[in-house]
Amino acid sequence: MKGEEIIVGNQEVKGIKTVTGIEKYDKVIYNGDYPTLNDLIKDTKVPDKIYQPSTGCVMMYLLDPS
Repeated sequence: MKGEEIIVGNQEVKGIKTVTGIEKYDKVIYNGDYPTLNDLIKDTKVPDKIYQPSTGCVMMYLLDPS
């Protein structure tokens, strides 16, 4: 699902806005570069920082076997 905006309230992510409407979630995983957050988070200032792009990423999910 492609998000157009990350919905934030009280300094917490509340969900995402898509072309079909707002989807509320407890957590949102953002898989993108830091600078593009400025375009996705409205009415919130993303801190300016020196950005060094990475060359790759490894994501690991650890599941509880019980």
